[in-house]
Amino acid sequence: MPEIKNITAKPNIILFAVMFYYFVIGRNIVQPYLLTPIYDFLGIYPLVGWSGILNAFFRDLGVPISLYLLYAIFAKRDVRFSFSLSYLSLTNILYISVITLAVRVMFNLLESGVPFLFGSGSVPMQTFRFMDIGQSLLHNAILATLFEEAVFRGFLWGEYRRQGIGYWKIALVTGLFFGIIHLDTFTIIHTTFAGIFFYAPLIYFTRSIWAPVLHHALMNGLYTLISPAFYIDNQADFDAFMPTYLMILALAALVLIPISILCAKKFYHENRHNIQVKENLPKESVAFRVSYWILIVVMVATFLRV
Repeated sequence: MPEIKNITAKPNIILFAVMFYYFVIGRNIVQPYLLTPIYDFLGIYPLVGWSGILNAFFRDLGVPISLYLLYAIFAKRDVRFSFSLSYLSLTNILYISVITLAVRVMFNLLESGVPFLFGSGSVPMQTFRFMDIGQSLLHNAILATLFEEAVFRGFLWGEYRRQGIGYWKIALVTGLFFGIIHLDTFTIIHTTFAGIFFYAPLIYFTRSIWAPVLHHALMNGLYTLISPAFYIDNQADFDAFMPTYLMILALAALVLIPISILCAKKFYHENRHNIQVKENLPKESVAFRVSYWILIVVMVATFLRV
């Protein structure tokens, strides 16, 4: 761990800045006044398919990372200092992959099974209709994963941990923010849950950003690969296939859940030496506590209004 410094409100100020960019500047200034005129001139608007992916990559990943690099240069900071780039062992890769596969199957089962069994019997084809499989994998499994993990489990997590902030406070803040940047209500719920109870523990136990990156990439990629909406092009065939699909997912869950529990136990025993004892952390300042609770109120209010 880097040297722990005195507690300040700095991490929350940085998080407010990232929120302001993502919710205000990126979509309302960079997109309409900078990117859209360029794409109109090039004749590749509306932004769908590959051009849409490149646009989202530049707006949501390229600009924030570029700004952070400029900040690091002017502040004379080592960029690597803000990211936990330590090596991820092969055993951890195996454990995380198996656990992720089980979680993805369960999420798909709930997302499709609940409305099918307790609703009208018809499940909307939930997919990005302007994307094919290759585009979805690039956008969701690679570009979106890199941006979101660089922000939430990258320099934001690093800023908090370097100053000795407690684990659950960081998990709650980054998890709530990770949830509210997603637009769909169901997605907000499960991404918030995942941010707090999956991505945060992964980087906490491994001290490597590659752990949540692997989990995130597999979650998004497997969604595309095992979702029938990417292979069936009409609602009637999709509904007809749904009982078979749910049965396959249920059988896969019965096999994977016990194996994933075993992998989770082994993952914990292999990485528990990385746990930082709470008593060894410095006392939080009043400035941090005030800014932290203001931040929580802002996020919860945003979460409830979405």
